[in-house]
Amino acid sequence: MGPCPECQKFVVVFAGTALPLDSEIMQTEDREEIYNHVYEVVSAHLKHCVDKLFSPSESQKKRIRRRRIRIQPPKKRPGITDEELEEFVKNELPKLDNPDYFRTIFG
Repeated sequence: MGPCPECQKFVVVFAGTALPLDSEIMQTEDREEIYNHVYEVVSAHLKHCVDKLFSPSESQKKRIRRRRIRIQPPKKRPGITDEELEEFVKNELPKLDNPDYFRTIFG
């Protein structure tokens, strides 16, 4: 919750959507009234989203395809060898404190 960067009115961001709030209610001292107002705004938006999921339009029904997804076990990868660990600890690990080296490796 906070001010809209464009209009400076109160908004709450919920599920990636900025929902406008009543400024008069938001500026009162009554926390219960503010709570109820935010609850109503978010609830109405959530109801709208859920309704869209369960009653798609005809064009949306045509686009929905069901397919089976095969879940395969993760591929077994070899672990790091003792030599690789020793090489890292001796040569690479101390260099990570160097800002230039760090930036070349991690951007």
